Amino acid sequence: MEEMRTVTHKVMGVVKALICSGILTAAGLVILAFLLLKLELSDSAVAVGIVLIYFLSGFLGGFLLGKWNKKRKFLWGILLGSLYFSVLLLISVIIYQVPAAGDTHFTKVFFICMLGGMLGGILS
Repeated sequence: MEEMRTVTHKVMGVVKALICSGILTAAGLVILAFLLLKLELSDSAVAVGIVLIYFLSGFLGGFLLGKWNKKRKFLWGILLGSLYFSVLLLISVIIYQVPAAGDTHFTKVFFICMLGGMLGGILS
């Protein structure tokens, strides 16, 4: 019975960290959209902003999981970054009906999310 509580606790921790990452992503994208509207940012500046938002969101989730789970923090961060990417990919496929296989953009975003989560876990 104790094992079940521990597993449930860890799953809920991952869900909470993913929600926090999602909230940061949404807030970051709103801010970026506002900056784009007011400052007429270039396409490259917007792309850098999006990458930064993905990285920071993964970092936050990994940091939170590292704080909540005292052992193997970097692995928790990698897990969070991978799950965060999976959620982004799922949303992208649902909205844009974009096939996921074979696109280097998806690979880059995956590694950005995973690296952010891993670093967040390590530094927690």
